[in-house]
Amino acid sequence: MAVTPPQKGRDKPKQSPSANADLSVFDICNIFHHHWFLLRAHLLTNVILAQKDEDGNISWVEFTPQYHSHLVKCDVALVPYPVLTVKKVMFVYILKLLKGKGSEKL
Repeated sequence: MAVTPPQKGRDKPKQSPSANADLSVFDICNIFHHHWFLLRAHLLTNVILAQKDEDGNISWVEFTPQYHSHLVKCDVALVPYPVLTVKKVMFVYILKLLKGKGSEKL
């Protein structure tokens, strides 16, 4: 992954868009797992609607509009490109957390 040097007034190096375009869904999920700590209880607090499959696992979830926007802003801040893929991986990552399979460490 190509990383540009820190610019004046910035603490973190910024990744170039071309480097992020080469990330697989597994790479993106791994970034979320290691750098994005979401509490399951907080996710559940902001749910408007959820659906379960025949095995009792949550298969679809809708959040309040403000919370959904906040989640998307956070995930795109971690991995800016490609946004559509990042949003899909975010959904899968959140479903795993809601099922209790994932990290809540802080």
